[in-house]
Amino acid sequence: MATNFPLCATCILAMFAFTTITASCPSKVKKLTVYIQDVAPGAPNATSIVVTGDPSTFSFGTIIVSDDPLTIGVERNSTEIGRAQGIYVVSSKDGLNYFLSASFVFNNNVFNGSTLEIEGDDSRLSEVREYAITGGTRKFRGATGYVTFQTVSSDPSTKYSVRRCDLKFRYGNI
Repeated sequence: MATNFPLCATCILAMFAFTTITASCPSKVKKLTVYIQDVAPGAPNATSIVVTGDPSTFSFGTIIVSDDPLTIGVERNSTEIGRAQGIYVVSSKDGLNYFLSASFVFNNNVFNGSTLEIEGDDSRLSEVREYAITGGTRKFRGATGYVTFQTVSSDPSTKYSVRRCDLKFRYGNI
């Protein structure tokens, strides 16, 4: 039985080099709370629209596109630090689950131009919904983690709601 020593040695050196490079670029952990200020489809100044499907029932196959302000506080006039831009697709036959794919695009001084990519299942009946943070750009390059959404206020008469987003993610180790 012959061994391939040069190939094994090369693999071990490559793993050592990768470990050394990774160790010299430590990742950071960030906790951040932001608020999505949403005005539902059909309301004046809506921040989301129904692209296809029945807007009154949000049945299977309905697609909603949104561009909501991200703010630092729960109040409607709170300082905007970015936009939550993405799509919801009603992905369950009973209409109770959405698939969410969104970008949090930051436009404040600290994180200007940085993004976080978020996706996952949104169960409309859950009080707290959790999604994966699957990536990021600029200051948040290589981000991984999770975010929880929780509705903190909702006014059906104006179709206005606020969702608290608690993010916890690791970034910067690329």
